[in-house]
Amino acid sequence: MVTVRSITASDNPLTNPDWLLFDINLLRSQSQWLHIPSQQRRQLPFMDQRLLAGDFKRLGTPLTSLAEQTSQVPDCQWIFHAGHCGSTLLAQILGDNPQTNALREPQVLRTLADLKRQTDLRWHRINNDQWQQWFTTCITYLGRPAEPQQNQVVLKATSHCNNLIKSVLTLPGQQRLLLLSVKLPVYLATMLRSDQHMLDIDGLIQAHMQDLLERIPDLPIRIPDLDRPKKIAVTWLTHMLAFLDAAERFPSQILLMDFETWLDNPLEQTAEITNKLGSQPVTSSTLDQWLKRYSKAPEQPYSPQHRQRSLQQSRQQHAAQIKITHEWVQTLLHQCSRDYPALMEWL
Repeated sequence: MVTVRSITASDNPLTNPDWLLFDINLLRSQSQWLHIPSQQRRQLPFMDQRLLAGDFKRLGTPLTSLAEQTSQVPDCQWIFHAGHCGSTLLAQILGDNPQTNALREPQVLRTLADLKRQTDLRWHRINNDQWQQWFTTCITYLGRPAEPQQNQVVLKATSHCNNLIKSVLTLPGQQRLLLLSVKLPVYLATMLRSDQHMLDIDGLIQAHMQDLLERIPDLPIRIPDLDRPKKIAVTWLTHMLAFLDAAERFPSQILLMDFETWLDNPLEQTAEITNKLGSQPVTSSTLDQWLKRYSKAPEQPYSPQHRQRSLQQSRQQHAAQIKITHEWVQTLLHQCSRDYPALMEWL
């Protein structure tokens, strides 16, 4: 680890926007940076732990140095989502503009989400006020332009970070959010078609259950009693309740969208997104280009028709599980002490 005072101005991550704030480590009291100029960032579908496999210059600095040169929290355009519902595609589309600095799933947001879930634990090393200070500081660095001509920043979080929504909405400035999901049967078909999707669900179910029980403490479920389709449903339910609550409380800052609706009319729906977020307009040629590519690996061809065929196969293969799980969620919600009428439209 080096001190900020011991490095040249061009290598100072606090002032040189070519350095991406990759992560923070409270135990080591260290901030971790990767040198990724703007042109390289445009080619990266994700900026999480997968970046460590790349040949990027790295730098570690004292965590306390982050607070020494922070400025005003910038206005950002955020994408939160339920997972595997078109968020990477939308982030690529919105970021396909030289005036936009788009960061897709930066690792530090995931770290902050994990820390947020622990702030109320008496044995944890950080309380909520301290967490809020580090969160605000990190967003200040993530939200800075990577090039002089950039005047907009798009921050796409991973679905594990949906517990940050409330904190984002309390940040200074104009934070505007796109919340993206799909209806429960589509989500079940999406997740059940992939073993990797199921591994993701299994790995994150404890955190998602924690988020869900904070909203519905009387929910009569335990993780050991859940089969895989029910874990998918619990994950979806966690995300959707967070989205609906935020959309109801902050309607001027939030657009909640069904990805299936977007696919029905991409040009019109994208215009609605850019109007709500204040993003740069997206041309039909940009949309056509991205609708022919797999957004997570742009060198691979893909299309909405490929997705629809895959989902249809999954619906047929897992029809019984989808039906049983859908009915289970309806029964579960009827057992709660509170009604959720807005959620019914997504079932």
